[in-house]
Amino acid sequence: MPLLWRVFMGNAVVLVLATLVLILSPATVSFPIAVAELIALVAGLTTMLALDFALLRRAFGPLRRLAAVMRGIDPLRPGGRATIEAADPDVAELTAAFNDMLVRLEAERRDSARRALSAQEGERQRIARELHDEIGQALTAVVLQLDRVG
Repeated sequence: MPLLWRVFMGNAVVLVLATLVLILSPATVSFPIAVAELIALVAGLTTMLALDFALLRRAFGPLRRLAAVMRGIDPLRPGGRATIEAADPDVAELTAAFNDMLVRLEAERRDSARRALSAQEGERQRIARELHDEIGQALTAVVLQLDRVG
């Protein structure tokens, strides 16, 4: 069941149970409110919040586990992927999106490295040509001067 529906159903269960308790119990609330009534209301609210928290914690558990796995992935070591056994389709979709992002990042890193290496090689060849041409011209000038001297 998708996360949205699990959260909704958990909250619905808590609210329905609280409503049933109010309907079936002989509790009443007077005005001004009596101390015993206030204690009963605070206890009921505390119980509802605790139950809701427990249900939400369980519903969001797969997301916490996925976040922990995602933090463990090292982008400098290619090939790492997030794997989590997720019965929840939302968590499975989020895992797939994260892994797709890793694939794109690794491809971009490879392309960037390839472009940088190509630029370095081009610069190295340009410098080699300049050195070759300058040395060739200098040697020609030396040979011409030697021919004139000799």
